[in-house]
Amino acid sequence: MSKHAKGEAPIKEEPDFFSDLEPAEHRACRDYLFSQEIVRQERLIRRELRTTQHTDPVPGLVRPGECKATVHSLRPEDWLLTRRAIMRKAWRLRIRRPGKNFITQIAETPIWFMHPAARLVMLWPEWPKKSYFEIPRDERLCRIKVFSVLNEKDQLAALAYLINPHNPTTKKKVVLQVAILASANLQAHLDAFEALLRIHAPELFEGVKAPQAKGGGRKSDEARILDDLNAVAAHQLCKVQKFPRARVIRLICYPKGHRYAGKPVYGTEHELNKPLRSFPRHLQAFRFCLLQNLVPLKPFGEVSPPDWTLLDEAIAANPKPWEGSASDIADLEELFKRFKGNTIDLEELLKRSKEL
Repeated sequence: MSKHAKGEAPIKEEPDFFSDLEPAEHRACRDYLFSQEIVRQERLIRRELRTTQHTDPVPGLVRPGECKATVHSLRPEDWLLTRRAIMRKAWRLRIRRPGKNFITQIAETPIWFMHPAARLVMLWPEWPKKSYFEIPRDERLCRIKVFSVLNEKDQLAALAYLINPHNPTTKKKVVLQVAILASANLQAHLDAFEALLRIHAPELFEGVKAPQAKGGGRKSDEARILDDLNAVAAHQLCKVQKFPRARVIRLICYPKGHRYAGKPVYGTEHELNKPLRSFPRHLQAFRFCLLQNLVPLKPFGEVSPPDWTLLDEAIAANPKPWEGSASDIADLEELFKRFKGNTIDLEELLKRSKEL
């Protein structure tokens, strides 16, 4: 009798799914698999659009009660693969062979270069055509090590860009002049800046946590990454490849570095319901964050200045100044002089009116 149970087709699989992963590459693997799944689902939507010609969100791609994993839009730049192609062309990033002159520095330090998932999508030439596990392990670890520690200049540039008025990802903007006092110490400047924030952005001090804020315990960054890896494994095996849940339980095991490394994450088939329900929501949040960091479409140094031709033509066609413009300053000065010269007369009239 075959080693596979009746009704179960033989499958080609990595042992224990993530057992070959090193602890240092958990995040990279999660980002790679999540972004690949986004592309897969977007292709399903495109295919459905070609066949049904719907302009509204496509029905039938998500079962009732499930969270829709991707946001439907017909704008070309909202599709992940299209956004990547546009930006690679704008930044002159040529596809290179794995391990051969891999790009490690980008001019002007763009915002996407600081975000691990966006950097992976832009710079890893195998994405999204190849599986993560098809990339040689040594090559994966080498890339991760290169970007694990940014130099001080890159870190300062990334932090400064967060409050840059030209940063397109910022929503609420208050541009103020700030005095840098050489006689004051750093703490005095920090206290003064905090005071400005309390005046102009009090919502930052009302307990609202930023999306990238890290929690403690099970809500830590590493714990969330492991949860995402388990969720994407459950989704891939149960929903995409349609494996029986009994086999899925045996395949999803804790990776290296975990205290339960090699042991199954889920004990019963019912426990798979939770990661399968949470995966679309986590994928949606990941997609939103990824596209928010894949900006701008062109380097700032190559953005062309605004074209003022139409404005110059309009001014040339209407040389006569309109009423109330700054060119009437001479008439205004004459009017002020006339009033100033009549000041004594006005005071005299007021005095006489009181006497009467």
